[in-house]
Amino acid sequence: FSGSDMEIAALLGVFLISALICAIVRENSALTYAIVGTGVTVAAFAFFVYRTSDTVRYCISVAENTSFGKYSGYILKALGISCLTSFVAGVCRDLDSEKAAQRAELIGKAELVALSLPLTAELIALCTKLI
Repeated sequence: FSGSDMEIAALLGVFLISALICAIVRENSALTYAIVGTGVTVAAFAFFVYRTSDTVRYCISVAENTSFGKYSGYILKALGISCLTSFVAGVCRDLDSEKAAQRAELIGKAELVALSLPLTAELIALCTKLI
């Protein structure tokens, strides 16, 4: 295994151990179950963000040097909003809060619509020019 493979293996091991702890604790304490599950999920997401930050920076630099560079920022922002919204909604569902998960998803969708407005205006202007 290389260094990054070992980090992934360690992370997966932490998930297995936390799943075992959650299964044992669930019967006795719902609060401890929620804290352990949420803590591990947040830590895993932080690890994911840390691990992918260099990759995202590389993608941004490559995209900016193409004719598509103008739109790459929108795409990466939309991808980030989607990932974060999905993560937050998943944590809310893990905590048995379906309403909070639905609200998080609604906010994410509204943010995506707001993000797409400049692109929509540009597309309408292009269509108007063509007509």
